[in-house]
Formats: sequence, structure tokens, C-alpha cells
Amino acid sequence: MMTQKFKLKKEMLLGEGERVLFMGTALDTPEELHIARTGKTLKFVVQKGYIDDFAIYVENPYNEYYSSFEQVLSNGDKLPRYQVRDIIDVDDETLKKYRD
Repeated sequence: MMTQKFKLKKEMLLGEGERVLFMGTALDTPEELHIARTGKTLKFVVQKGYIDDFAIYVENPYNEYYSSFEQVLSNGDKLPRYQVRDIIDVDDETLKKYRD
């Protein structure tokens, strides 16, 4: 079951440096985070970038290497923009700040 959806506001992207904004989990199913339909619980990390943008990194369901959120952040797959709203609550203006 997915962690409660995190509400990302544009103001959270202001300020210097990178930082983790949120970490959570979601099921790899069509109803939640549709990556490969494995049914596995996948970790994800929402990170603020240096230029007031953000990205979401997600665990690869076929790679057993990821045992921590730190490993997902450093080695995870970047979630495509069209899937961002599957796991976080974000308005249109803030979604424009997603780092492709």
C-alpha cells in the first residue's frame, strides 16, 4: 500500500542546494506506481534540485540491489513526468519544475 501522497508546493523548491523532500513506498501495480506490474513494494525519493526544480527516483523492480532510500537516490531510475502524479500531489505550475 502506498505511503500517503506527499503534497509538493512550489515554495518547497526554493532555496539553495539539493535536498530530499520526501521518501515513500508504492506498489508496482496499475492502480499505484505502474512500472512493471510486479506487485512489489517499491521505494521512491523526491529530491529538490539546485535550480528550484525536482526529480523523483524510484527503485527498479528487477534489481534487488536497492535496500535503502539512499541507494534509490543514488542509483534509482528517474520517474517520467507523466507518472509524477501517480505518487505525489502536485499542481500544474509546480509540475513544470520537474527535471526531465
